[in-house]
Amino acid sequence: MTHLSTVCRVMAACTHYFWLVSFSWMAVIAFDVCRVFARSIYIPSTRFDTALFAVYSLIGWGLPVVIVGVAVLVDNCNCTDFEVGYGEGEYCWIHDQTAFVTFFLTPVATAIVFNIVCFCIAFFSVHYNVMKNNRNLENKSFSTSKRQLIMSFRLASIMGVTWVFGLAQPFANNLVIDYIFTLLNASQGIFIFASFSRILFAEVSKSWRSDGKSSESSKSRRDNKTTVATLTKSSVEADNSVSLDS
Repeated sequence: MTHLSTVCRVMAACTHYFWLVSFSWMAVIAFDVCRVFARSIYIPSTRFDTALFAVYSLIGWGLPVVIVGVAVLVDNCNCTDFEVGYGEGEYCWIHDQTAFVTFFLTPVATAIVFNIVCFCIAFFSVHYNVMKNNRNLENKSFSTSKRQLIMSFRLASIMGVTWVFGLAQPFANNLVIDYIFTLLNASQGIFIFASFSRILFAEVSKSWRSDGKSSESSKSRRDNKTTVATLTKSSVEADNSVSLDS
C-alpha cells in the first residue's frame, strides 16, 4: 500500500506539472501572436530568434517547475500546517481544496485572463488593419464581418479562450456549460487544422517548388521560420488579399 501511495503521489505531482505546462505554453503562444499583430507593444526584434525562444522555453517549462516545486515542498515539510495532499483522495490529484485553488486554479485563471487580454489586443489590431485596408467598406461590409468572425475563431482556438467555460464549470454546476466546454475543447485540434491547413499546405507547396533553386533562395527559406503567430498572420493576410481583389 505504501508503494502504491507513493506512485499515486508522484503521478499527482506530474499531472499537476504538465497541466500547468500546457497553460503556460498557451499563454506564451498567445503573447507571441499578440506580439506579431501588435508590434508596437514589443520593442526588440520581431524575429523569432534563438534568444526569444529561450525566454519562451524558460517561461513555458520553468514557471510550472517553481509552482509545483513549492507545492511539493509544502506538502512534504513539517514547517507549516498547510498541506497540498497529493494522492490522498479518491484520485491521484490535489486533495486539499485550498491548495487546489492556490497552486492550480489561480495560475490557470491567470493564464486564461492573460490569454483573453492578448486575444483582445490581437483582434482589435487586425480589425484596425482591415478597416484601414478596405476602402469601400459599404460594398464589402458583409464579407469583412464574415472574415473578422472567422479570424476571431482562429485566434480564440490557439489562445485557449474556450477554457473560460472550463474555468466556470466547477462554479456554475450547469450541464449546458459542461457540454459546451467538452465539445469546444474536444474539437479544438480539428478546428485548428481546418483553420490553418490551407496556409500550411501553401507554405509546404512553396517550399517544394523552390527546391533546386539558388542557395540564396534556400537561405531565405531557412530564415523564414513558421510559427503559430506567423501562420496566423499569414492566414489573416491571405483573407484580406482575397477580399481586396474581389
